[in-house]
Amino acid sequence: MAEALRLSRAAALGAVCADALALRQLQEWHADREVVLCAVQQQGMLLELACPKLQADRGVVLAAVRAQGRALRFAVPELRRDFEVLRCAAWRWWSFDWSLLEAPELCSDKEVVLAAVTLDWRALERASEELRDDLEVLQAAVRQSPSALGLASVRFLRDREAMLTLLRQNGAALQFVSEGLKGDRDLVLAAVRQNGRALQMASEELQRDREVISSSSTWRGFMLRSVGIGKSRT
Repeated sequence: MAEALRLSRAAALGAVCADALALRQLQEWHADREVVLCAVQQQGMLLELACPKLQADRGVVLAAVRAQGRALRFAVPELRRDFEVLRCAAWRWWSFDWSLLEAPELCSDKEVVLAAVTLDWRALERASEELRDDLEVLQAAVRQSPSALGLASVRFLRDREAMLTLLRQNGAALQFVSEGLKGDRDLVLAAVRQNGRALQMASEELQRDREVISSSSTWRGFMLRSVGIGKSRT
């Protein structure tokens, strides 16, 4: 019996090594790590056929997502949020391809999206509308690029407290807040203190405000001259 099983397993392994899709016909081997590993290394999406234990096996999941990033959807939730698993799933030709997040169970999973935007802010483009307005997710994304704030909704961009939090983190994001908030002195002060160049994105009135200008350390000298403050009189 043991010999027959060994030969049967060898046949199954040989079959999937020759053609990964053979795994579809070998249901009795969907819990065999070596057989499944051989299959997903060629066709990552075959992870869907693996037993739950193997969908929770980090080595098997890594092999699957390296072959096909979209296989991520078939991994257990804990591994979907794993930085290395996400990186391997999305990394393509020296850049990230976050189209794999289009699966509903991924784009609406906050922990997955949070891990993804921590790797690359552009993953936010594939997040659900709800998560594109999530302050914690946006903090992780805006930390890398102020452009991430441009993906939030108009409603969110009018949220004063949320904007204050984000501007303290990345002042350059001032360019994306609602026009009304660009004239909010406290918000603009927070922005220019973090990034002096944010001054050019404030309302015209605040661009001439002495305290705002003096808080903009990066552009202080230039802006003082440009608005005529501190010029020598003749």
